[in-house]
Amino acid sequence: MKTRIFTLLAVMMFASISAFAQSVEPIKGDVNGDGRVNVADIASIIDIIAKGEAGYFYFGNVRPTAENYTSLPGVIGSYTSISEASGATATIAAGETLYMMCPASWMEGKSVELEDESGNPISFLEEKDAITISGYVIYRTQALNDEKTVVLKTYNSDYYWYVGTTQPTDPTDSAQNTGLNKWTSLGSNLPTSSIKVVKEDPTYADHTWYIAAPTAANFVMYNILNTTPELGVTKLNPINIGNVSYDVWKTNSEVDICQVYLHK
Repeated sequence: MKTRIFTLLAVMMFASISAFAQSVEPIKGDVNGDGRVNVADIASIIDIIAKGEAGYFYFGNVRPTAENYTSLPGVIGSYTSISEASGATATIAAGETLYMMCPASWMEGKSVELEDESGNPISFLEEKDAITISGYVIYRTQALNDEKTVVLKTYNSDYYWYVGTTQPTDPTDSAQNTGLNKWTSLGSNLPTSSIKVVKEDPTYADHTWYIAAPTAANFVMYNILNTTPELGVTKLNPINIGNVSYDVWKTNSEVDICQVYLHK
């Protein structure tokens, strides 16, 4: 009888200790959650400031909700910026919708776009859901007509201009930023003055050149006198990089590129 009483008391004490442990509030200043406040917490704070706080990123065909967003198949909880998600892929069946979810703060000064396996662009709908999950934004496409493997590309929302012998498509492509190819950042504001395309170098006339600039900047290709549009220049179809449209021009090999300006 005494043995049973002692056993019952032991069980009750253990349960009380467990309940107490679960109710103890975290120690103030214990950033890394190890139960102590020490130098390691300072290092954790510095790391958070440098990288940004981690959040949940999702890229797939299940609609995120406030109830499921931390447990979605393939969700990642270790990223600290949308740039880390660049190159993410998802295979979406015909009739399905593609969703992308991340903290809303990650998209400040950033833009994203989609491509299928053939390099064709796929658009997110313009309306973003910033209500369903507090602090998060959800992008979605229309239902896809065919099964596709889709890749996510991320960009800074800065404006750029480009000159090179390779047709421009992507400011983050290393091949478009080597040799004679160069994307140049214009910052977050559209340019208000003319741009001389390249340095004085007569050998530059030996190539076919591509030039790109933001469509909204309303640039026109002009010659060195800044009076007439440059002969031998063809305006190609605009391209979209993130949410920015770019005009693209192509020269023939007879045009002296060092005399061409993007004129305001």
